[in-house]
Amino acid sequence: NYTHPNKLLYFSNKNTFVGNPDGMKNEPMTRHVFENIAIPGKIVFDPCIGLGMTARMAHYFDMVCYGNELNPIRLKKTLTWMAKYYDIEKIS
Repeated sequence: NYTHPNKLLYFSNKNTFVGNPDGMKNEPMTRHVFENIAIPGKIVFDPCIGLGMTARMAHYFDMVCYGNELNPIRLKKTLTWMAKYYDIEKIS
C-alpha cells in the first residue's frame, strides 16, 4: 500500500502547511512521511543530510541512506554523533 510522498504533505505559497492539520515539523513530519512510504531495503538519498534526521528514520525503517553535506563542521558533528549509535559503513 504505497502513497507517493507528494500526496502526504502539501505546501501553500505562504510557507504554511495545507493538508497537515497538526502542523507537523521536524521529526514528527519526517516520521509521518516514512511511515507512509518506507519499504525496507530500499535506498533513501538526502542531498543535505544536516543533523541526520532522514538517516535516522531510514535506519529505523530498515532502509539504506546516502547523503551529502556541504558544511564540513556540521558533517563532522553529525557523523560523530551517528557513529555512537549506528554502523556507518562508508564515509568519503
